[in-house]
Amino acid sequence: MNGLYSWIESIILNSDRNSAETKTFVALYRKFISPSQLFFIWKQKLANINPSNVTHQENAMSFLIIWIGESYSIDFNKKQRLELLNLIPSLPAKQNELKLLLIRMGAKQLGFKTTERRLSVLTPKKLNSFGFTRSSSFDSNSFTKMKVLRPSTSINEEVLYITIFSKFSPEQVAEAMTIDASNSFRQLKAIELIQKSGWINSKETKKMDVSILEEMTFKFNEVSAWVTSSIVSEANHQPQKQVIEGMISIAKRCESLNNFDGCMAVLSGLNNFAVQRLKTSWGLISEKHRDDYQQLEGAVR
Repeated sequence: MNGLYSWIESIILNSDRNSAETKTFVALYRKFISPSQLFFIWKQKLANINPSNVTHQENAMSFLIIWIGESYSIDFNKKQRLELLNLIPSLPAKQNELKLLLIRMGAKQLGFKTTERRLSVLTPKKLNSFGFTRSSSFDSNSFTKMKVLRPSTSINEEVLYITIFSKFSPEQVAEAMTIDASNSFRQLKAIELIQKSGWINSKETKKMDVSILEEMTFKFNEVSAWVTSSIVSEANHQPQKQVIEGMISIAKRCESLNNFDGCMAVLSGLNNFAVQRLKTSWGLISEKHRDDYQQLEGAVR
């Protein structure tokens, strides 16, 4: 245990604003100690730093700021948040930075609560889509409108409507998907992946009610289902062939943009049994699209 505490103290005293080691530690430490234990160690270490050692004081504050920025909503209970506020006047460095961070985190928490309430009532029956959705009116001449929910908006707020293929090329659709995926990936934190795996041991750590990872999984499945339904809803081979080629082009553009999540989602829809059984329609697609599809299939295996 002494070795563990020595390691923790070393990280606290050697953190800087962009410390990758600190961010990794903040994601993984709960397997070994609880958040309250870490908070106690941090306070104890800060109090024992020689006042003349400005570097260690700033590093200890950098550690706290990184920790709050990464895990404020799940590691700090109400008592600890109040204690942080009361500690600010006596802190040796970065008081204003910590104040601003706590204000931002508090505002973010209020936003999460609103989103949690809205998402808690969502079911496939109550909401056809979250992310990309196919509407009921769809034909080969005027491709359906898709809803792309902006990450900064709620379910009942503004949505962006994209008319697939009739006004936008497959490449533009793929670019819109990539922007949406990029926003989701930027919000994803290591703690969500660790928590999803069940690796966290601390009972104090709150489980996230709304997970970006779960939202991304939901979107993946919705895109996959949209691809499948868009193809099989066409009654004739030629329209089916056109939709298949359009979806392959979307997947290809996603790959070129390094949006492998979007690419896999489209391929998942194309590989659905209901689509694969359309042998005549698949036989009509161009050689270029066939080659692109085979290349993408080979890349993801």
